[in-house]
Amino acid sequence: MKLKKLRQKGHAYYFDAGGKPRRWIALGSDVVEAMRRYKVLIADKAPSGTVSEILRAHVLAVAGTVAPSSLVQYRSWAKHVEAVCGDVQADTVTQADILQYLDLCPRTSGPGEIGLLSAAYRRAMRGGRLVFNPCVGARSDRPKPKRTRYITDAELHAIIGNATPLLAIAIELAYCTALRVSDLLKLRWDDFVDGGVVATKKTGQRQRFTVDENMQALLDRARALQTKVASVNVLATRRGQPLNQKTVWRWWTDTCKLAGVEGAVWHDLRAKAGTDADALGRDATALLGHSDQATTRVYLRGLKINTIEPMKRRKM
Repeated sequence: MKLKKLRQKGHAYYFDAGGKPRRWIALGSDVVEAMRRYKVLIADKAPSGTVSEILRAHVLAVAGTVAPSSLVQYRSWAKHVEAVCGDVQADTVTQADILQYLDLCPRTSGPGEIGLLSAAYRRAMRGGRLVFNPCVGARSDRPKPKRTRYITDAELHAIIGNATPLLAIAIELAYCTALRVSDLLKLRWDDFVDGGVVATKKTGQRQRFTVDENMQALLDRARALQTKVASVNVLATRRGQPLNQKTVWRWWTDTCKLAGVEGAVWHDLRAKAGTDADALGRDATALLGHSDQATTRVYLRGLKINTIEPMKRRKM
């Protein structure tokens, strides 16, 4: 990677100090030692800034290029990192510091937070402010917890029974299609007309949902709720306004309490759909819109029981 003011001649490295006549400072031929000396010299030319400064600069730079929900998540992750080392000069952070952060982080979002910090370091390196990214190669040895919560049929029935008509339709559509909430809330009426195709935002996977009797009944119920203003979105308020994720999640939490269902989050609907499809022998990978079965296995809650034919000893 080309670094500002770093020059190479043969096997040796130099720091271009500029001036007239031009002055090159020898850094040696050992790349590790050369980078250490370069880091000291470049610090006088371009201050690295604090961890908070490079994080905020990165989040500001990606605003408008990522989904609004992703930007909200980035800002949340940045706050967690800043709470620990926001005032620290970015060029003094070591890989040992990053590993300690990952090992001690009480949240499952720790790897994501360090991933965001790594992206901020890369941006700062491209600008010549930094020469080293301590996040590269840092991995926690802690096993990643696997969510095992499975919403039973009885629990789903209870939740739908306590939901408002609009939320009930949203829940049933989420189960039938196994779409992520962001894709679900963007469903349009024309996605179900003449073999319309739904392109998922996260992976770009294109899916076509068959409008069977059950799906048509759900669509008819959703259409009947749009009494004042017809919306292009399937899930919308009576005034035609599309729903947003935070509202749906809040409704879900309140409804689960009314139904007496504990520990269930909205995303468990997608896991239930995939698990039930797999148990019925259907293609759960296609339903979930994954490109490989390894990703699908993360969603399955282990309810499928394989029937094994016992081995028979061969006769001699």
